[in-house]
Amino acid sequence: KLNDKFEIKGGFMDGKPVDLATINSLASIPPLPVLQAQVLGTMLAPITGLAVVLKQIAEKGGEPVAAAPAEAAPAEEAAPAPAAETAPAAEVVAEAAPAANTYTVKAGDTLSAIAYAHGFNGWDEVLAANADLIQNADVIEIGWVLTIPAK
Repeated sequence: KLNDKFEIKGGFMDGKPVDLATINSLASIPPLPVLQAQVLGTMLAPITGLAVVLKQIAEKGGEPVAAAPAEAAPAEEAAPAPAAETAPAAEVVAEAAPAANTYTVKAGDTLSAIAYAHGFNGWDEVLAANADLIQNADVIEIGWVLTIPAK
């Protein structure tokens, strides 16, 4: 309250009287720009997710994800196969392991928040690990895949 002497007890809307509870509920509605941003964010969320997935596929050169070879591995195990043929499946799993040390930037992320979420006390180490991608610590883009350094 900015003025203790001013107190709203009721009002009129569309020519009809309204009580204090109605006025309070109307006052709690966010401003129009906030509502517009919420609607737009809801509409863009599926498109943003698709764009992130397509970017990751393009970065891998259209290669299948590591899960596809792993699904094929049980079929190979069912048939008798020499040990030399099972080795490539182990290599695929070894290649998939570095993905645990990455993070894909989402809407609302900051470099500091990402660093703290991964146990760092500041963003400097995460910035250094991604110096080729991040030119300005205050500017990160949705969909970027950041390398999270080992602690």
